[in-house]
Amino acid sequence: MKKTNHAQVIRSKIHDTYYSEVYEKYLFQKDVLGLGIKYFEESVEKFWDNEAPERVLEIGGGSGEHLPFLRYVPSCSYTSVDIRKNMSDTYTQDLDVNLASKVEFVVGDAQDLPFPDLQFDRVFSTCLLHHVDDVLAVLLEARRVTSRGGGDRICYPIRSWNPESSSQENNFLSKIEKVN
Repeated sequence: MKKTNHAQVIRSKIHDTYYSEVYEKYLFQKDVLGLGIKYFEESVEKFWDNEAPERVLEIGGGSGEHLPFLRYVPSCSYTSVDIRKNMSDTYTQDLDVNLASKVEFVVGDAQDLPFPDLQFDRVFSTCLLHHVDDVLAVLLEARRVTSRGGGDRICYPIRSWNPESSSQENNFLSKIEKVN
């Protein structure tokens, strides 16, 4: 008989509540929070070369919130992995048919990705690292599944520590790191 991991059960309940009741409600609001999230999504796209990749992996992709921001449609596949099952077509229903046919949602843990080594040309994540227990594991996994010559980027929110700054917008900075 399989032993129940109570920490995982509690974590799942928190994720389900957070994402269904809070995250979706505020994701693309027109206020500063909505602008901050939009900034993260647009920022990661600015760092790619001006060519379409073959295989893309988004780590912590949720319900496909990043899809509307893609600048280049991958030639083969776009895989979104998240710890929870995609339960919404909000971000996929209006996609271009060419892109929609290449999108796959996979349930998996960012700290132990369910993919073989060197599988993807482009691996990225936005606003995920502050939700995981082992940040280093996520970074190592991103690197592991990125092909030789491929690219990976992690975009995460940081707070401005400038005491002279009073602008709310300074709380929505992002840091984009090249993992490889």
